[in-house]
Amino acid sequence: MKNYIDFIAKRFLINEANNIDASASIQIVREMLSAIKPSSKKDGNRIKVALEQLGGVRRQVRKLNETINGLEEQLKVLQEKKE
Repeated sequence: MKNYIDFIAKRFLINEANNIDASASIQIVREMLSAIKPSSKKDGNRIKVALEQLGGVRRQVRKLNETINGLEEQLKVLQEKKE
């Protein structure tokens, strides 16, 4: 996991990570959390809460993407009117 974080940080610093897909990142984290085998009920509950929070983040990202798409369409219309 630390190696993955180092890899992402290094890519960010050299500006290679321009198009990181949030949905793909959320899916990867979801798969990683689901693959963890909790050693206690407490750990299991923590993973369950983390998965629920991740679902909320996924919904927010989807709404933000919809908003961005709508704003991009409005911008195109405004640019066409300007020309």
